[in-house]
Amino acid sequence: MQCRSAVRGIQIISFLFAFITVFVSAEISIQYPSKLYYLVAGQQNDVLWKWEAGDAATFSIYLSNPAIADLKNLALANNVGTNLNKTSVNLPESLANTGFQIFFTDIGNITKVYATSEVFEIKPHGTEPIAYVAPTPTPPPSDSPNSKGGGDASKQNSSNSIHDCGFDNNINDNLRISLMN
Repeated sequence: MQCRSAVRGIQIISFLFAFITVFVSAEISIQYPSKLYYLVAGQQNDVLWKWEAGDAATFSIYLSNPAIADLKNLALANNVGTNLNKTSVNLPESLANTGFQIFFTDIGNITKVYATSEVFEIKPHGTEPIAYVAPTPTPPPSDSPNSKGGGDASKQNSSNSIHDCGFDNNINDNLRISLMN
């Protein structure tokens, strides 16, 4: 009876995971500027992002800073191709300050926001721009559940373990593989 419950539970979890994976919309992620990467007033600045299949094909870029009364939504670019991963925008010299964000919107509806940057600073004109360095992924520790080490032996010996029902230690890998196919 415990094995049937475990199998049924795994089937439900697998279904929910597959459902969520299919129906979660992709999301553009603004990489630059960010809290680590400032822009410079009075010159051309790069904006970088990551995207996934399913994201909007084009978007507009706006700049905002709630601390500046006259700066609600400054249009920086329109009809930017999502697949470009990068564009350049010009900033006025008078914008040096902190508390800025850029956001990507639908080209016909500014209230439909696709992505919002972290809060960042705009440095005064003449400041040396900072180069973006892409983060490098860190491999999981050898004893983590995602490693090929097999997991915790105590879970294998438990009388309430799903391993008693014929499942092996690589159940997460098997689920991932089955969901990807």
